Amino acid sequence: MTIDSAYVPEVFTKRSTLLYKFGFEISIDSSVNVYAIDADGVYTLLDSALYTLTLNNYRSPISQGGTIEFAAALDAAVVSISVNRSTPITDTQDFPNGEAFNAQAYEYQADKLTLILQEINASVCDCRG
Repeated sequence: MTIDSAYVPEVFTKRSTLLYKFGFEISIDSSVNVYAIDADGVYTLLDSALYTLTLNNYRSPISQGGTIEFAAALDAAVVSISVNRSTPITDTQDFPNGEAFNAQAYEYQADKLTLILQEINASVCDCRG
Protein backbone atom coordinates (compact mmCIF):
# COMPACT_ATOMS: atom_id res chain seq x y z
CA MET A 1 0.00 0.00 0.00
CA THR A 2 1.15 3.53 -0.64
CA ILE A 3 1.06 5.71 2.47
CA ASP A 4 0.17 9.40 2.14
CA SER A 5 3.18 11.67 2.47
CA ALA A 6 1.80 13.50 5.50
CA TYR A 7 -0.21 12.75 8.61
CA VAL A 8 -2.13 15.36 10.52
CA PRO A 9 -4.44 14.52 13.42
CA GLU A 10 -7.95 15.57 12.49
CA VAL A 11 -9.89 18.15 14.49
CA PHE A 12 -13.65 18.50 14.09
CA THR A 13 -15.93 21.24 15.37
CA LYS A 14 -18.63 19.67 17.52
CA ARG A 15 -21.88 19.31 15.61
CA SER A 16 -25.28 17.74 16.11
CA THR A 17 -24.32 14.56 14.26
CA LEU A 18 -22.66 11.86 16.35
CA LEU A 19 -20.61 10.53 13.40
CA TYR A 20 -17.13 11.82 12.48
CA LYS A 21 -15.13 10.47 9.53
CA PHE A 22 -11.34 10.59 9.47
CA GLY A 23 -9.10 9.92 6.49
CA PHE A 24 -5.59 9.16 7.71
CA GLU A 25 -4.13 5.68 7.34
CA ILE A 26 -3.99 3.47 10.38
CA SER A 27 -2.30 0.15 11.12
CA ILE A 28 -4.51 -2.61 12.49
CA ASP A 29 -2.40 -2.67 15.65
CA SER A 30 -2.48 1.11 16.12
CA SER A 31 -4.78 2.78 18.55
CA VAL A 32 -7.07 5.63 17.68
CA ASN A 33 -7.19 8.34 20.32
CA VAL A 34 -10.17 10.66 20.56
CA TYR A 35 -9.91 13.86 22.59
CA ALA A 36 -12.55 16.36 23.66
CA ILE A 37 -11.35 19.95 23.39
CA ASP A 38 -12.94 22.65 25.55
CA ALA A 39 -13.14 26.41 24.93
CA ASP A 40 -9.77 26.93 26.68
CA GLY A 41 -8.06 24.47 24.30
CA VAL A 42 -7.65 21.77 26.95
CA TYR A 43 -7.54 18.25 25.48
CA THR A 44 -9.16 15.41 27.46
CA LEU A 45 -8.74 11.82 26.31
CA LEU A 46 -12.15 10.20 25.93
CA ASP A 47 -12.89 6.69 27.15
CA SER A 48 -13.38 4.37 24.16
CA ALA A 49 -16.62 3.15 25.75
CA LEU A 50 -18.17 6.48 24.67
CA TYR A 51 -17.83 5.77 20.94
CA THR A 52 -17.60 3.05 18.33
CA LEU A 53 -14.62 2.94 16.00
CA THR A 54 -15.08 1.47 12.52
CA LEU A 55 -12.07 1.17 10.22
CA ASN A 56 -12.36 1.16 6.43
CA ASN A 57 -10.92 -1.99 4.84
CA TYR A 58 -10.43 -3.50 8.30
CA ARG A 59 -9.18 -6.80 6.85
CA SER A 60 -6.11 -5.09 5.40
CA PRO A 61 -3.11 -4.46 7.66
CA ILE A 62 -3.35 -0.74 6.82
CA SER A 63 -6.76 0.88 6.82
CA GLN A 64 -7.57 4.06 4.90
CA GLY A 65 -9.45 6.00 7.57
CA GLY A 66 -12.65 5.20 9.36
CA THR A 67 -15.43 6.63 11.50
CA ILE A 68 -15.98 7.52 15.11
CA GLU A 69 -19.61 7.34 16.22
CA PHE A 70 -20.56 8.55 19.67
CA ALA A 71 -23.25 6.71 21.61
CA ALA A 72 -24.64 9.99 23.00
CA ALA A 73 -24.25 13.73 22.56
CA LEU A 74 -21.00 15.22 23.80
CA ASP A 75 -20.87 17.32 26.93
CA ALA A 76 -21.86 20.98 26.44
CA ALA A 77 -18.34 22.15 27.40
CA VAL A 78 -16.83 20.32 24.41
CA VAL A 79 -16.31 22.63 21.42
CA SER A 80 -14.40 20.22 19.18
CA ILE A 81 -12.86 16.78 19.04
CA SER A 82 -9.46 15.58 17.88
CA VAL A 83 -8.85 12.17 16.34
CA ASN A 84 -5.31 10.83 16.06
CA ARG A 85 -3.45 7.56 15.91
CA SER A 86 -0.71 5.99 17.97
CA THR A 87 1.19 3.23 16.20
CA PRO A 88 3.13 0.98 18.59
CA ILE A 89 6.87 0.95 18.07
CA THR A 90 7.22 -2.81 17.87
CA ASP A 91 8.77 -5.32 15.50
CA THR A 92 6.25 -8.10 15.01
CA GLN A 93 7.75 -9.78 11.96
CA ASP A 94 10.70 -12.16 11.65
CA PHE A 95 12.52 -12.68 8.37
CA PRO A 96 14.55 -15.87 8.99
CA ASN A 97 17.53 -16.70 6.79
CA GLY A 98 16.84 -19.31 4.16
CA GLU A 99 13.05 -18.89 4.08
CA ALA A 100 11.06 -17.55 1.16
CA PHE A 101 10.85 -13.78 1.02
CA ASN A 102 7.41 -12.57 2.13
CA ALA A 103 6.94 -9.34 0.19
CA GLN A 104 3.57 -8.58 1.79
CA ALA A 105 4.97 -8.84 5.33
CA TYR A 106 7.96 -6.71 4.35
CA GLU A 107 5.72 -4.05 2.81
CA TYR A 108 3.56 -3.96 5.96
CA GLN A 109 6.65 -3.41 8.13
CA ALA A 110 7.81 -0.57 5.84
CA ASP A 111 4.32 0.99 5.90
CA LYS A 112 4.20 0.73 9.69
CA LEU A 113 7.57 2.50 9.98
CA THR A 114 6.24 5.24 7.71
CA LEU A 115 3.22 5.69 10.00
CA ILE A 116 5.48 5.93 13.06
CA LEU A 117 7.75 8.50 11.39
CA GLN A 118 4.72 10.56 10.35
CA GLU A 119 3.48 10.61 13.96
CA ILE A 120 6.88 11.72 15.23
CA ASN A 121 7.00 14.44 12.59
CA ALA A 122 3.48 15.64 13.48
CA SER A 123 4.43 15.84 17.16
CA VAL A 124 7.45 18.10 16.57
CA CYS A 125 6.07 20.45 13.94
CA ASP A 126 2.85 22.04 12.79
CA CYS A 127 2.47 20.14 9.54
CA ARG A 128 -0.82 21.62 8.39
CA GLY A 129 0.88 23.81 5.80
